[in-house]
Amino acid sequence: MKRLLCVLVLLAALVSLKAQDTIVKRDGIKIPSKVTEVNAQNIRYKKSDNPDGPVYSLNKDELKYVV
Repeated sequence: MKRLLCVLVLLAALVSLKAQDTIVKRDGIKIPSKVTEVNAQNIRYKKSDNPDGPVYSLNKDELKYVV
């Protein structure tokens, strides 16, 4: 029983380690992503479905919020 509990706790911890942000634009579009950089004018991010892909940039004026 202890082993099963330990395995379940470890699995829950692994699931929570998958870091993902959601960018919500002013027009309501949600972008699942991983934010890599934030500066005064824009944010840079990678799409969560392609983490080894290109880095995208979005002007902060186009953002509603980031979760």
